[in-house]
Amino acid sequence: MTACSPPSPAVFPTLDPKSANEPTRSTSDRTSAMVPTTVSAPAAATVIALRTPLGDEAAMATIASFFRAVTGEDHARLSDVTDGHANLHDLRPRGRTLPYHAGHVWRGRFRKRPYEKLASRLVYRARDARIFDAGSYGSLPHKLRNRVTSRLKGRDLVLKVPILVHTVNGQRYLPDEMIFWLRRREGRYVIVQMAEIFPF
Repeated sequence: MTACSPPSPAVFPTLDPKSANEPTRSTSDRTSAMVPTTVSAPAAATVIALRTPLGDEAAMATIASFFRAVTGEDHARLSDVTDGHANLHDLRPRGRTLPYHAGHVWRGRFRKRPYEKLASRLVYRARDARIFDAGSYGSLPHKLRNRVTSRLKGRDLVLKVPILVHTVNGQRYLPDEMIFWLRRREGRYVIVQMAEIFPF
C-alpha cells in the first residue's frame, strides 16, 4: 500500500512590509517614447504627460532646509535651497526699494552674528506658516502684494513664516516674520525671493 503524503500548505502572495508604507505608483508603457512633461496642457494637445503637483509638504521641506542652513551657517546648503539669483527685499518703511542679493546678505549676517546659537532653539513652527497660491495672492499685505505680482510665475507659492525665537542674549538675529517665494525645480521647490523687515 502506498503511503499518502500530507497535503502541501497553500501558498498565498504576501505584501512586502516596506512597500506597504510607500505610495502606490502607477505603471507606464516603457516601450513607448517618453513625452515631455508639463504642468498644464491646451485642450488640443493629444498626448501629454502632466507633472504631479508638489504638495505643501514639499514647500515646508524647502523652508526646513533653509533654516537648517541658517542655524548651521551652512553656505553650501543655503546655496542649494536658494536660486542663484534669489533676492531679499527689505520691508522696512524707509527700506531700500531695490532688493539685495540674498546670498550676499546672509554671508554678511553670518560674519556679524553667531547664528549657530539658534541651532538648539525652536525658531519656527511649520503649522504656523501660511501658504499663498495664485488664487490667494490678493490677501497678502498691500506693500508685499505689489512686489509679488511682478515676480511670480505660474504655480509659484508665497509662504509667510512667523519667527518664534529671533533674539538671543539681547542680540537680534531674525525678524518677526519671513516671507519666501518658492518655485518648482524638478521634484522640489527652491527659494527665488525673500522679504522681511530687516532685523539689523
